[in-house]
Amino acid sequence: MIYLAGVADNIQTAVAIIASLYLLIRGGAYLIAVMDANLYKRRAPSFPIVLTIVCLTALIAAAAVPSKSTIYTMVAARTAQDIMANERVQTLTDNSLKVIEKAMGEYLNEKKAQ
Repeated sequence: MIYLAGVADNIQTAVAIIASLYLLIRGGAYLIAVMDANLYKRRAPSFPIVLTIVCLTALIAAAAVPSKSTIYTMVAARTAQDIMANERVQTLTDNSLKVIEKAMGEYLNEKKAQ
C-alpha cells in the first residue's frame, strides 16, 4: 500500500495524459472524416465507442485516485484505529493514566503542605 502511494501520482498523470491525447486525436480524426464525407459524399468511418468509453472511464478513475498525502493519511488513520482497538494498548493507557493521576495527586499534596 505504501509503495502504491508513492506511484499513485505518476499513474494518475500518465492515465490522464494518455486518455486525453487519445480522445483528442480520435475526436479530431472523426471530425475530419465527417467533414470529408460531407464534401465527397463518402461514408464516414465509425467512431470506436468502446475505446472511447474506456478512455472516459480511465479519466474518471484517474481523477478519483487519491494523492500520495491522502493515501498516507488514510493509512495512518487506519493504523491508529487498529492500535487503539488493541486491548494491550487500552490496558497500558489505563495504567498510564492511573500512574499520572497518582503522581499528580502526590505533587499537589506536597504543594499544599508547603
